[in-house]
Amino acid sequence: MSIKNEGEYFLKLKKEWMNSLPRYSKEELLKIFPEAKKIIPEKIKETEKQYLYHKNEIKRLLKKFENHKDLYFVEIFIEVFMMEDLLKYKSRLMNLKLFLKPKAKNVSGVSDEEIQIAQEYPIEKIAEQYLDLDRFGNRYKALCPFHNEKTPSFYLFTDSNRYYCFGCNEGGNVINLTMALFGIDFVNAVKMLQN
Repeated sequence: MSIKNEGEYFLKLKKEWMNSLPRYSKEELLKIFPEAKKIIPEKIKETEKQYLYHKNEIKRLLKKFENHKDLYFVEIFIEVFMMEDLLKYKSRLMNLKLFLKPKAKNVSGVSDEEIQIAQEYPIEKIAEQYLDLDRFGNRYKALCPFHNEKTPSFYLFTDSNRYYCFGCNEGGNVINLTMALFGIDFVNAVKMLQN
């Protein structure tokens, strides 16, 4: 077995193992770990600080070099070294806030499993139907569909299956993007992403 095949084999094993683990709802986790109810608000504050710090650093860099002729390299630097952290903190913040919200009954007509499947649909496949995408490694860049611009500031991050625009600060996951691009509601977006 070659090193490449061996690496792919172990990644496949890890994915299968992760999928075999029990999945707990947020309510079940709070019952298992009731002390988390006291810790979560503190973690939200910490995560908000980290998110704002990274967001402000990116804005500072863009502002500092906005008239520079090599803005392209600044954008690449931000993409490679800073965007992953910004999206990680935003995602973490959203997840922490969900723990504090009481669970709404699922009257939407879609199951949690369907939502999970929809969230794993490749974001670039949805975006390429409306946007002219430029690929940079495992990321894509395009003109933002949410505001008028001449220089692309809209990025797709295939690792996290999320998008973010540096121009208007719009961001979210593949379901949010599907809703916005196709002008449909949550239920129809989830159903559309079941393929």
